Amino acid sequence: MKGYRSGGSPGGKWGSIAAGLVGAPIFFLLILVDSLGGCDPDRECHKGFLTYVAVPTFAVALLVGLIVRMLVNRLERKGS
Repeated sequence: MKGYRSGGSPGGKWGSIAAGLVGAPIFFLLILVDSLGGCDPDRECHKGFLTYVAVPTFAVALLVGLIVRMLVNRLERKGS
């Protein structure tokens, strides 16, 4: 072992970066789409931030992060 290597694997670090880079624009786009979608004045409107913005953003970011983590870790093992 050659000294301290920090806590996470390189795949985990790259996966977190990729999830953030993909998740942030998706989050802001869904916030914009959610705020622009209007409701009829005579009807009650209950939009859900959690169901229309937070959960889809989290799901896509998680999927991207896990895929990037898996690919980087696999490539690192093959290169060693």
